Amino acid sequence: MRPLERRTKDPDYLIRPYEKRDREDIRNICCETGFLGNPIDPIFCDRNLFADYLTRYYTDIEPESSWVGEKDGVVVGYLLSCKLWHLYRWWGRWNLARLICKGGWRFFCGHYN
Repeated sequence: MRPLERRTKDPDYLIRPYEKRDREDIRNICCETGFLGNPIDPIFCDRNLFADYLTRYYTDIEPESSWVGEKDGVVVGYLLSCKLWHLYRWWGRWNLARLICKGGWRFFCGHYN
């Protein structure tokens, strides 16, 4: 049995390693469930900034440590993890600074309501 493979009588889902084609699905699920299981839109209107903050490291820097749940060919869940936590810590600081600048610029240009 492969790691994280689950055997049931009638499996209706598949857990598999993350692939680049899953990136947008993961970002969408992140934004659709980002506020206590509800969409993030009423709290924060910039879905790209929100998804960048929560998923970009895992999907772009260390994708080999991530998994997706798929049902009928559609990504319905994900598990993002990292092995290189020292890299994540430093990259996270750089990413946060980048997102603050990006969000600040958008705010001053009137992109947020």
